[in-house]
Amino acid sequence: MSELPPLPESDDPFEVLGVARDIDADELRRAYVRLIKLYRPDRAPVEFAQIRAAYEEARMRVTTWRDYSDWDEDDEGEAADDAGDPVFERITAAWTALADGEDARAIL
Repeated sequence: MSELPPLPESDDPFEVLGVARDIDADELRRAYVRLIKLYRPDRAPVEFAQIRAAYEEARMRVTTWRDYSDWDEDDEGEAADDAGDPVFERITAAWTALADGEDARAIL
């Protein structure tokens, strides 16, 4: 049986998986599957665990960035201005009250 090449010694999950940071979720999964076929748990349990952890972190970063990359923009692509919105104002006041150690239930 041939010896497996070592994985990069890095804390960066994208580097461990050998992919670019701007990868999409489908390409990330394909790279992960390719690696776990090579570093099977019966042949390389430590590397398998490292790949699995790197995939979970990279997947979280990729999907979170995709889901929330435009969270602060309105429908026209401009920065949202919530000032003046009564719901936003009440929530902001409640968070401020909580931060000051006050009871926020009366505000909401």
